[in-house]
Amino acid sequence: MVKSQCLAALRRVQNTLTEFAIDGENVPTFEEILFNCPNLNKLVYSAQDNMQIGIRKNSQLPSLLHLTHLYLHISAEADLEYEELERVLRRCPEIRSLDIKRCTKMPLDLINRYCPNLENLGYGGRHTFFISTEFSWRSGWEKAWKEWWTKPKIKTTTFDDDDDDDEENNKVAQQDEGGKLRCVDLQIEQDQVDGKQIFRLLNGHRDELEIFSIFYISFGGAFPDPRWDPLLKFESQSLNELIFRFDGMTNILSSIVSKCPNIQVLDIGYIPGFTDRDIDIITRVPALRKFCIASNVKLSLNNIRRFVDGFKSRRDPLETLRLQASDTVTDDMLLELARLSRLTEIGMTHCSTITAAGLERFVQELPKMKALSYLYLDKMHMINDELLASLSKVNTVRCIELVGLDNITGTGIRSLALASKSLKHLKVLVCSHAVTKEDIEYCRTKIPSVTFHERHPSVTSMNYDNIDDIE
Repeated sequence: MVKSQCLAALRRVQNTLTEFAIDGENVPTFEEILFNCPNLNKLVYSAQDNMQIGIRKNSQLPSLLHLTHLYLHISAEADLEYEELERVLRRCPEIRSLDIKRCTKMPLDLINRYCPNLENLGYGGRHTFFISTEFSWRSGWEKAWKEWWTKPKIKTTTFDDDDDDDEENNKVAQQDEGGKLRCVDLQIEQDQVDGKQIFRLLNGHRDELEIFSIFYISFGGAFPDPRWDPLLKFESQSLNELIFRFDGMTNILSSIVSKCPNIQVLDIGYIPGFTDRDIDIITRVPALRKFCIASNVKLSLNNIRRFVDGFKSRRDPLETLRLQASDTVTDDMLLELARLSRLTEIGMTHCSTITAAGLERFVQELPKMKALSYLYLDKMHMINDELLASLSKVNTVRCIELVGLDNITGTGIRSLALASKSLKHLKVLVCSHAVTKEDIEYCRTKIPSVTFHERHPSVTSMNYDNIDDIE
């Protein structure tokens, strides 16, 4: 649809349209959309070409818009002007979920000043609130993302350059009767590192923040980078999920984890190495239940042994382990991880340093995990029909997701369905062409719930909320 056709369609529904998403080239400007549809509540605006997407200084738009959810991305090499963003936010005091790809300067001060009802903040353009994640923890990652569309509000904090004002700013924030900033997702580039501004945002909401995700790659910058030092002061009793893809900043990870005792989910990437102290800090987080080792995490076999020993000595076990695009986990490390006998969920995605023999040894240890009920295997190209046959002997597993496995056949899928005594859910997604619809129909005669997609669907995660109701 060309720009003129789109504008004509918008004019026909102008006052009745409340939700709108657009992505492409030669689309109406952001301002044109809001001018024609002033009652929009939710707007996803992603332009593929370089155009002005903010609000002009002399704009004729009304001073008050009704947006509660706003996603502003430009795919070309262009940033949203800081001043234009200010004009947008000034008109949108009801914003609850905000996602911006990139601004000409770090805009957290603007966001905090003009968005008193904000709950969910994304900056940097990875995924956040409007796009489903590819993998969801069984206990509710996708559900958590979707909830961001429904709940209200945030306290405000005043930003300035004087550290002595932190205490006063926090008092103001705590006295405010507004809602809560629950989720913050930041992808920061080198030229916009501002640890003080990020700390003030987090610290102003330390009693309500639940999910914090930060992604930063230094690309050869200073290491360690003192601009991040303010984050060493952050502590929170409410934080329960930390996604930390942070190049070279093991000290900041250890500091946050040690000062946030209620973290339940920890996802780490781009960590250059761990000391024994770092491993001990992670295993001593009393609430930690789910742990993900992502790409570029440099681990030694001794690190893994200390990690496993630390969790085996705890009263409350680690329940979920995920290895995502891990390029350092070896066969020996995987065998050590098999000693985590109280795991209930295991996920592996594209672990290139694990061999078929190593995975076979790991699978042979799984029957010792008496609580294991869920397996997620994605792009693990060493998996073949023989490994599926071994999986069928793990009689505690009730849910298996097989994604992007190109070396399995219908014979393996059928043998898994036939031999497994416990399997209640099977999902086969974008796997080998040797798996046919006839094979899936056979599986449906053996397993209560089977999902099959030859191509990647828009939502990939299974719903296990009622898993115990399936007999």
